[in-house]
Amino acid sequence: MHILNRIYITPVTVADFTGLTGLCLNCWATHSVTPDQYPELEQWAQRHICGLEHAASGAITGTSAHVLACLYCGATDDISEVLVTIDERTSEYALRCGLCDGMWAA
Repeated sequence: MHILNRIYITPVTVADFTGLTGLCLNCWATHSVTPDQYPELEQWAQRHICGLEHAASGAITGTSAHVLACLYCGATDDISEVLVTIDERTSEYALRCGLCDGMWAA
């Protein structure tokens, strides 16, 4: 399964830090910058790579690396890609959790 980068950027205020944080919705990697460093955050979002083939060089290590988590129950070990028929001429891929049967757009 091919994993596309999906980066969510949000303003953050924590203790003595006010800025912006980018969050990869595939592997949960984050990158925070001050508001005047927004171009750096955009560059990070563009060059960020995640996926099973990059797990050893990133924050995810161990004998089993999972980069997707169910949006409903948080499970990471039974996510599959399924083809969903929308109408007689349209089909799209979605992700499905085998644990809770949750399904969301890929």
